[in-house]
Amino acid sequence: KAGRAFVSNGPLLELEVEGKSPGDTVSLAQSARFLRVTVRVDAPSWMDLTEIELWVNGQKRLTAAVDPWAGFQKLINNARALRTFELRSAGVHSIVALVRGQRPMDELFDRRNVLPFAFTNPVWVVRK
Repeated sequence: KAGRAFVSNGPLLELEVEGKSPGDTVSLAQSARFLRVTVRVDAPSWMDLTEIELWVNGQKRLTAAVDPWAGFQKLINNARALRTFELRSAGVHSIVALVRGQRPMDELFDRRNVLPFAFTNPVWVVRK
């Protein structure tokens, strides 16, 4: 009911905007120029993940590559990807994170050509 959800066919996805999670509202001072946005992604090693996207007000704003998985990364940060962005706050009302891959997960699904994909509910942004 509070909107603290994400949709996924495999990858685990977390979004944090100024310490707030999906379903929350960030209250920015009028003087604030940037938002700190952190995206954390996890998935099994066989799942192809290639990019993280930030959608602002319903439009794709930023894209970041997900580095190929290496076993030692899992030991260091316990995530497939952890990215922090500084996003200009002017005109921002909502932020959604999305992660996707390009190689189908045929070993998991009976259907063919199902690509890894997940997205969050929005974090809302208002000015004080």
